[in-house]
Amino acid sequence: MGGSTIVFALTVALLMGSCDQARADEILGTVDTAAGSIELYRERGACVAPALSAAWFSPDRKERVPGCWKPGTEGHLNVVFFDADVARIPMSAVRTQQAL
Repeated sequence: MGGSTIVFALTVALLMGSCDQARADEILGTVDTAAGSIELYRERGACVAPALSAAWFSPDRKERVPGCWKPGTEGHLNVVFFDADVARIPMSAVRTQQAL
């Protein structure tokens, strides 16, 4: 999926966030890293609008740290985790779960 398609999909998800109350387990996309994976959700959860929920998982998925994400600038998205860690992720690294 091209970068502009991911930007469009993430923007649509943000715009739909307030009117489409998706289930907590509905994943918009996933980012795989050496330190684990980050799941990006369609719901707001504990996040303040326009941010949406995210979670980091350890490689064995035994550890989970919730967080919030929103599109940033220059083709990146920003994630802030509740343990005070932050990530700036290229949108091209997001693997979408389904076509929007």
